[in-house]
Amino acid sequence: MRRVQVFNDGPDGRREVRMTANIATGDTNPTHCCRMYNTARWPMIVHNGESIFNYPSGNRIGAAGWYSGVGYTNVYIRPEDFPFTPVHGTWTPSVKFESTLGFVSVDPSFDAVPFDETKHEGHVLYEGSGGSTWRTLTIDTVTLKLCNGDHRLFLRTGRPIGAGEGYGVFVVRSKVENTPDACLS
Repeated sequence: MRRVQVFNDGPDGRREVRMTANIATGDTNPTHCCRMYNTARWPMIVHNGESIFNYPSGNRIGAAGWYSGVGYTNVYIRPEDFPFTPVHGTWTPSVKFESTLGFVSVDPSFDAVPFDETKHEGHVLYEGSGGSTWRTLTIDTVTLKLCNGDHRLFLRTGRPIGAGEGYGVFVVRSKVENTPDACLS
């Protein structure tokens, strides 16, 4: 962990660093009008020698979509489960979907060109309700035959809005290092 002076005043405690994209839609339909907003959420701790005030109340890393008339669609992974170092064997991260729907897959190809309808979802690990409950995933990198190297854990939460659905998406990049390589066994 590296200490960086960011604030000169204000309370100590947990904060979020947010990187955002804010898109005006130009649509005036009240069910999905005006704005689409996406944000990444990274935790940090502030130490100023002041009284403690924690916002957010929980420690989490995540992302969100925000839509006019709907609000936030947040998805999170616990910081202690984030793959800052390579994963091997079975990885069991806890994730949370704060909307009505949840979806998790490994190595989807939603952005592939040309698009292949039969393979685009990757290895689907969870598809079901969201409900703001922490869920522990079991990702067996050997059984899934994840080759050593870079992979993507795709987390999505959402709910119906207007004529479609609004989503919050977080892609967690990880490196797999199995001995022996799962692709060679």
